[in-house]
Amino acid sequence: MGSEFLQKTKQTIVKFVDKNWLALATPDLLTTVPEDKPRLWIASTDHGVRFNEGANIVAESDGNTIRLRVGNSYVAKLDNPTLDVVAKVAAAGCAGATVQRVLTLSGKIEVSIW
Repeated sequence: MGSEFLQKTKQTIVKFVDKNWLALATPDLLTTVPEDKPRLWIASTDHGVRFNEGANIVAESDGNTIRLRVGNSYVAKLDNPTLDVVAKVAAAGCAGATVQRVLTLSGKIEVSIW
């Protein structure tokens, strides 16, 4: 009689699947895939020099600043480069840079150094 009483009074186990947890586990939960973007630096251009977006230029260290050149002439200078970037460019001798955006009203460009 003791075991029959325990069988009648025990709680039943209810299996439950949380649909919200299942939705979180789906691989297409985010609609956009994050992309890595390079750090951009603002550079002041010399008077009369025009750039196109996507143009490749050369970055060289000049003391505590970085100057940008096309061919043999300097055309721009980074406004506020950090010391670690200046040191890395100086250690390498020169680095490549790409014009990401042209700011025509201010006469500046945004470049990424690679």
